[in-house]
Amino acid sequence: MRGLRRIRRSRGWSQTRLAAEVGVSVRTIHRWERGGQYPGSILDILACVLDCRPEDLVAAKPIIRAPEPEPATTAPTLPPQKRKEIQ
Repeated sequence: MRGLRRIRRSRGWSQTRLAAEVGVSVRTIHRWERGGQYPGSILDILACVLDCRPEDLVAAKPIIRAPEPEPATTAPTLPPQKRKEIQ
């Protein structure tokens, strides 16, 4: 699971920290990252702990998603010239 290693490293987490957060051994994290074992039912827990989607963990390449739009804090305003044209 190359995605697991990539995401863990991008968060600045060690295998030890991830193992503690998920409740498994460091050896288990190592096996998952090397592809020797698959997390199975714990995949959703991993995704939750790492704040990502399960698909991101198993993807060999990063899944690029568009950034979330920021909510508007004020109503959009028209430039003065456009306001005169409308009136």
